[in-house]
Amino acid sequence: MTSISSSGCSGDNEVHDNSIASDVLTNVIIVLRKILKFLNARQLNACARVCRAWRDQVKWEKSSRKQLRWNYFTFEDTCDSNMWKNTVQSFIEDSPFDPTCILIFCSATLWGQVVEQRRGKKRKKQNAAFPKDLILPSIPSKCVFQLIVTDGIIGTDCVENKTKELEDFSCAVSLLILGHFPGVEFSSFSLSHVDWADLAQFWSSASTKKPACMKRLMNKDVKMFNLFCPMGGIDQEVCYALFKLFGWPLVSGGLVNERSLRDSKGEFHSTHHSCIISALALCGDVQVASILLRSHIQLEDEVKRVIRGLIDYNFPYENSFALMYACVGRGQHLYNKENVEADIFRKYFPKTPLLGFFGNGEIGCTFPQPGLMPATKSPKPDPKVVRGAEELTPVQLKRHIADMRVKLDEYRNTHVPKIIHSYTTCICLISLP
Repeated sequence: MTSISSSGCSGDNEVHDNSIASDVLTNVIIVLRKILKFLNARQLNACARVCRAWRDQVKWEKSSRKQLRWNYFTFEDTCDSNMWKNTVQSFIEDSPFDPTCILIFCSATLWGQVVEQRRGKKRKKQNAAFPKDLILPSIPSKCVFQLIVTDGIIGTDCVENKTKELEDFSCAVSLLILGHFPGVEFSSFSLSHVDWADLAQFWSSASTKKPACMKRLMNKDVKMFNLFCPMGGIDQEVCYALFKLFGWPLVSGGLVNERSLRDSKGEFHSTHHSCIISALALCGDVQVASILLRSHIQLEDEVKRVIRGLIDYNFPYENSFALMYACVGRGQHLYNKENVEADIFRKYFPKTPLLGFFGNGEIGCTFPQPGLMPATKSPKPDPKVVRGAEELTPVQLKRHIADMRVKLDEYRNTHVPKIIHSYTTCICLISLP
């Protein structure tokens, strides 16, 4: 039997150990990248604090991830606050990227059960405060959010990629999480009775004094407003004032049961804190378009014809999503079967998640409006423009363009579309860079 000296064995082990250590150190970045792919944003942020090398790899990993996340969840007929927290908060906390905006649509049936269980039977619902601990602990401090409670919701499953219209006492919640998009800003804010009156006055009067409530947005390139308000909580004039102030952005939304939000300043507002209208503005490098299924459109072929019109805008669909604001009188009640409008939309846009709600009134229009495009979108004219036989000088050309813009504004102000509807569906297509 051959004996092996202990010294020789020890030397071989040292060589072997050094070889393993060398391999690990040489390939640590490769190993680290593979590990980071399985971590969510919160875990990545913890790893970024280890050292500079890890921080750089975390930054690279974050930049490679898609900045959109969505899903919907259904519950049994009874749901308590713990079940809500375990589902909704877990989905938010497990986000693979740092959220900058979260949009939550919750059915009134589900929210009523969750909130009643939290408040207790002895407290009256109308006087009770909003239970902030159901939402805020899971949302990053710099992230804006909107929680909208309505009679029914629309959601898209992130795994099976199927959209579902959940109506009539469904216990369901739909979520959309948006990350960081260069050149894009999501601004959340609320409007009180005074703000509402100021906006309406601004439109109806000849005053050029801009309402103070819009001051924070005046230097932003607002492309879209999503407005959520109660029955009777908005007039056409409020929407028209937004048209006038911001160069005719897309204005959409609906009449809902409850609204809660955290605005861009980090302040919390809800239905119980004088929040008459909650709003989410999309600003910057955003492309938007919308269609309106009017009350007389009740056949599937007609729905297909109208929704198909969104294809003509040729938006990039890699980072796109859609919002659907429908009347509670449509859906299954109108077509006698489920998911008609949602399925038709997904037929033409299979990679675009669709979320939204069924409300008691709809805000929206066909956008862009023919002949009402913002002046900033007009193509630049050739420096040499011929009016009859006369060639304009640069000074005359500048004056001519200014006159055209004035006339366009006058035309738009006298040809505003109807913006608040009933028995309609408004579908908005949003494309992010």
